[in-house]
Amino acid sequence: MQPQEVPLASLLSSRHLERLRADGGSGSATVDNLWAATLAGDLAEVSAYQGPSARGALALGPGGTWNDTLIPRVRYLSRERPGSPELAPVQHWDMTDAEIRGGFDGLALGYRIARWTARTGRLRLSQLLDMYYSPRGVALDAEVKACQRGSSAAAAFAEDTLFAQTSRFARTLTDTSPDAPYMTEAALRNFTAASVRAFLRYAGDLLQGDACDSPPLMSVRVNAIVVLDTTWARAAAYRFITLLAGAEGIDVGLFGSRLAIMNGGLGGPVGGHWIVNFTDSPVQIATDWVAVDAADDIWPTYLDLPWTLMAVIEHLQSKAEAESVQGSVGSAHGDVVVILATASTVSDADMRHAKELVPRVKEINPDVRLLYVVTELGEARFQELATMSAEWDDVVVVVDDTEADTVAHAVASYLRHTPGRLMPAECVLTQGGSPSSTPSPSRSTSRPYAAAARGNHARAKGWPVQPGLHVWAAPGVRGRGGWSRAGGGGARMGSRAEFEDYVAPGQLRLYRIHTEYTRPGMPVSVEMVGEDYGELRLCMWRGAAPGGAMAAMRAALRAEDAGGVDPGRGDRDDTPQAECANLSGFGETNVTIADPCQDRCAPLYVSVSASKSTFKCTEEDCRYPDEVRYLLRPRGVSCAGSLPVQSGSTTCTTSPASLSLWVAALAAQLVLLLAAH
Repeated sequence: MQPQEVPLASLLSSRHLERLRADGGSGSATVDNLWAATLAGDLAEVSAYQGPSARGALALGPGGTWNDTLIPRVRYLSRERPGSPELAPVQHWDMTDAEIRGGFDGLALGYRIARWTARTGRLRLSQLLDMYYSPRGVALDAEVKACQRGSSAAAAFAEDTLFAQTSRFARTLTDTSPDAPYMTEAALRNFTAASVRAFLRYAGDLLQGDACDSPPLMSVRVNAIVVLDTTWARAAAYRFITLLAGAEGIDVGLFGSRLAIMNGGLGGPVGGHWIVNFTDSPVQIATDWVAVDAADDIWPTYLDLPWTLMAVIEHLQSKAEAESVQGSVGSAHGDVVVILATASTVSDADMRHAKELVPRVKEINPDVRLLYVVTELGEARFQELATMSAEWDDVVVVVDDTEADTVAHAVASYLRHTPGRLMPAECVLTQGGSPSSTPSPSRSTSRPYAAAARGNHARAKGWPVQPGLHVWAAPGVRGRGGWSRAGGGGARMGSRAEFEDYVAPGQLRLYRIHTEYTRPGMPVSVEMVGEDYGELRLCMWRGAAPGGAMAAMRAALRAEDAGGVDPGRGDRDDTPQAECANLSGFGETNVTIADPCQDRCAPLYVSVSASKSTFKCTEEDCRYPDEVRYLLRPRGVSCAGSLPVQSGSTTCTTSPASLSLWVAALAAQLVLLLAAH
């Protein structure tokens, strides 16, 4: 918004202006467009419309209530005004609670926007609103945030200015609105003074309820597939999906998570169908769900676990192949599959098939995480799948009841700290193979696996997702001539394979290097390249804390805050010891773990945090203007049965010659060790 001071004389008709001057008024005073668009504009309606008839009893508000406390979509204004002696029916809607809050917000932002834009060079409205309506506040002034809108607007607010601007704008209403009668300048000033006094009392009480939460250390970034069984009817299922996708869940959005929904039963021609394609748009989820409600054959009738896992395998294979073409060495998003099984049972035959298919899922992507959501009755059954390997992070989530909000909260709590991944370039070509290499279930059943793996695109009439739409579209690739990032992270092609990402001060980016990519005695390092966006800190540690992957991540986060030692575990040998390095400008740095398999192989965790920003982040990939861009290069990691990726290498190979060289290298190290002793 361009600041403007508009003279009253240019806003009033000539007849009205003459009458005003005859009453001793003046048309030389100016109306400020910022005040007119925020508080003074609405308060002028109170003065002009209520003043002549209210006899001093000016009314502000009312408030209102949402149609749903968990999924608010419609807000209803109150028909009665709280605080009045007899709860008198509301007759005036000139300045509602929402308009008061919006007025403070507009004043706080409009007062500073020119200064902020001058500092950054480019500031998008979406960035500004995203920051202001979040606990972290506006990056250029962290104290400016909606949860403390009163103090945020204090710098621009002055009672004298509010009175003057309200009086002037009310004068324009007496000229242009049939509901506002003409009044003398003295009368208008009296009504304005009364409305300002009423506003100060009412707004002070209204804003007392504002409170700020602590901003999260980690933003949630996952690629989540949700598999529906028959737990809920469609309305309840949509409630669960909406809660999970929201800001209190996994935060589906352009800079947050992506979500897809799968039919886990035989609601259609075959199981494993995609009800909602992968999307980072909550609006798209709502739009696709309209088709779900309109189709009779799309809803699951039970959970067919083998068919579902085969559809997941096909998706992961498509995603892996897309990443291989780009030479990807990392992803900002962790991959998770949430299987809702609270109302389902799995037969012995299906369980045997599932035990054959889950290792195939891990073979394509060892970092993918399976969450089985069950009640206490189904816990033991699904523990058989979750505990097949100690290297897997799969978990059985037991819920006390199947209410949508209960399940959504339980799932979100497990996904909130899901790390991204770092890996060797093009490993998926050696590990994943082609879709045709997927092992079929035991022939003890009559189900034709080939028809499921390939025919699972067939759609009955009315299915909302067309063939092939679920095939993964990989994030953008940054080349030497330009760059693009779709929702976080990208691979940079050239002589070096690099992963690009962003972090803002006060945030932590967490990645994992799976044990599949490390070898005993082979050091692993991660190089970080700065691009002069600010000051960064890179840390890496072995996730050796007891209690599984979740315990390792929690301990690692504490270790990061404590400078390398987890204070919660004292001096125990299994405390994560973080190797850290700082970086600024256009420099490069690296951290190394000499032996990731010391005692036993453990996943490596890598964190990146920023302590200072130069506010250079103006490209489309920047969520906030203070984000700091960096590149990561994993080194010493290798595909199964291949040589480690060293500097300058972009591919993994599993040729017989490479395998022989790797074996020979290990043999040579063994000879040297024996000779030393």
